[in-house]
Amino acid sequence: MRVETLPSPGMLSMGIKLQTEAAKAISSVEIFAARNGGTSGTATKLHAFFTACATAIASLRDLTAPTVTARNQTVGANVIRMTTSEPLDPRIIPDLSSMATAPVRTVTRIFIEGNVLNVEYTGASLANGNTIAYTQPSGANKLQDNGGNLLASFVATAITVA
Repeated sequence: MRVETLPSPGMLSMGIKLQTEAAKAISSVEIFAARNGGTSGTATKLHAFFTACATAIASLRDLTAPTVTARNQTVGANVIRMTTSEPLDPRIIPDLSSMATAPVRTVTRIFIEGNVLNVEYTGASLANGNTIAYTQPSGANKLQDNGGNLLASFVATAITVA
C-alpha cells in the first residue's frame, strides 16, 4: 500500500504519521496474505480495528448540507446578505458568475462572514421581492460549510429589503 493512495486524515497534528503507519500496516497484511494463499486472519483483525475507529468518530462528522434561511438587504445598500443554517468555509469563494440577480446587476464581490454569505453588486439598489439565484460551479470553489458539505444551487428567490 502506497501512502499517497490513502486519503489525507485532515489537519491533525500527527496526520501524516497516521497515514504512513496505516499504509505500513496494510502493506504488512498484504505481504502476509500473499504468502498464505491470498487471505489472512491478520487482515480480519486490521479490518475490525479500522471499522472500530470509523465507528468511534462517526457521530462527530458533519453530514448536513448548509441551506439559505434568509435573503436580506438594507435599503440603499448594494449588498445582499444571505443567512445560512451553519457557517460557510470563508476560504472557498465561487466565481462571481455563480450568483445572478433579477433584475440583472453586476456582482462585484462574494464574501463570507460566519453564517452570512454576502453578495455585493453595482447598479441601482434592488427592491423588495427582486431575486437572487446561485448556480453551483461545475469545477472548484463550490460554496460549502466547514465540513465540506455543499450548498445546493437555488433558483431565483425573493430578497427582503428593509
